[in-house]
Amino acid sequence: MTTNASVTASKPDDYADVLPLLALKVAPRQFDVNYRFTSVSIRDQMVRAQMLVKTLKDTGALDDNPVSGTRKESSGRVDLLICGAGPAGIAAATEAERLGMSFVLLDRGKSFPSGVLNTNAVRYVSTAMYEWPHSVHDRHEFPLQTPMLLGNSHGTLPALNLSIKRPLTIHEFCMALKKRIGPKLKKWGSNFDPASGALSGNVYIPNACLDNLSKRRLRAMLKSGHSMNGQSDPSIQLPGLAFANLIAPAQGAPTAKHTFVMDKDNPTKQFYERIGPFQFAYVIYAAGFGSESKKYAKDKWARSHLFVGFWDKDTVQDPRLGFPPGAKPKVVILGAGDGALQDALRCLVDPSKARHPLDIWHRLMVDPFGRDLNRSRHVQVALREIAACDAYTTSGAIWTADKHIYESLDRRLREIARELAGHHGARLRSAFRLLLRPDVSTVTIVTLKGYFTKAYALNRFLILLFDELFRHGVHGLPQLVIATGEVSRFTVSRSNKRGGVVRLLDGTRINGDLVIIRGGLESRGQLVGIKAHDTARAELGRIPPPIRPIG
Repeated sequence: MTTNASVTASKPDDYADVLPLLALKVAPRQFDVNYRFTSVSIRDQMVRAQMLVKTLKDTGALDDNPVSGTRKESSGRVDLLICGAGPAGIAAATEAERLGMSFVLLDRGKSFPSGVLNTNAVRYVSTAMYEWPHSVHDRHEFPLQTPMLLGNSHGTLPALNLSIKRPLTIHEFCMALKKRIGPKLKKWGSNFDPASGALSGNVYIPNACLDNLSKRRLRAMLKSGHSMNGQSDPSIQLPGLAFANLIAPAQGAPTAKHTFVMDKDNPTKQFYERIGPFQFAYVIYAAGFGSESKKYAKDKWARSHLFVGFWDKDTVQDPRLGFPPGAKPKVVILGAGDGALQDALRCLVDPSKARHPLDIWHRLMVDPFGRDLNRSRHVQVALREIAACDAYTTSGAIWTADKHIYESLDRRLREIARELAGHHGARLRSAFRLLLRPDVSTVTIVTLKGYFTKAYALNRFLILLFDELFRHGVHGLPQLVIATGEVSRFTVSRSNKRGGVVRLLDGTRINGDLVIIRGGLESRGQLVGIKAHDTARAELGRIPPPIRPIG
């Protein structure tokens, strides 16, 4: 027996419909899809951008806008200004084009790719690798196609979709993205005439940024007293916004045709050719998720330390970590988050044996005789338990700023690692020994409280399992040490700026030929100057986006 029922479509102001607007809005008609979020993977950024653009369309946020729909590109009347042509900005632009929205895509880089994408760092990205131990962890295409969930059989695929078969280095991912998006960028770039400043269709403008006057005007909108949450009052319009053409500095005295930019990349006031002003309905900031902290402790820097950022190319996977022949360096990693755990794995595992964390897991599961531990009842039970514990902790973290909830997660996952080692110790140790690199002496992770903070379940469990295997029968090089305590001082080696001596408050001294600082992201205000005003935004930013855009 079947029952026919009519379903009333959600109204545009229903909370469920406008959650992307609530979570991403930073000011009237201004959204940020990158900054001050708990989940900042490339996939997370792209999904947020696509869902924001789709929500603006679906809720009719552009329908009654005096700017939208006019398509008077010659006068600069455009639906969206997208600041940043990284993964999120590209995802927003392609989705806007698919939905018939007009946009200008602005980027500081001289050409695509720029920023994080323009690196040869040996870091691997994947749509679902870090969904481990869930069954989708071996799926890598974007957006996720299998299983058919979240309405992907009902809706249309987002305009930006990538056919990826395995985890890719960030450079390989960039090349796949460039192959997919290159023709569009070329077309959008041709739609702008620098000489006349005229827009024709959707536009990509590299080597440009908002000028200082436009930034001040956007900040001024924060003082209007209007709510930052939800949809914008149609009566509130963005001011005219102009850009600075960073390849055309002013010659001689600046004129009315010039504008100025003064920021971290331009420490002195610099005048450039002015582009605009133009009128936009909305601004989407997609300029990155913030700068990485270089502090080794609260308000403490080691200024002579040769700091290498997470997305910078390093020598960790070179023989002996890049040190001279004969060296067996000691590594000290300051940090307890996912970046610290990733680097610990890279320093412990021979890169010729396993390239990334998922590869490490697969090789642990197959012993030297080819027997697959994935079929073990004990392994299957362990994976289900890990998935449940990680899910409960991740969802709980949305509701508290306290980090101690991760202590109980570490404790339970360590128990699971111990149980696995009890059931399959000999086989795990045999596979484990084959993975270890012979050219590193010790890897010490220094945690503040004795537990790891926010990290992917795969990296967390691998380190805890490694620690158990080292404790019970795996000897030789390298060794893993998990230390606890607050760092009081880091004295950089005079002869080797990569390392030095780390001192803890309890007097412990730890020597490291290589000291890696992974302190997370700097806590700074929004790009538009929001500080204490965005409490609700910061809390909503803890909510993880879906694994793929909703169909």
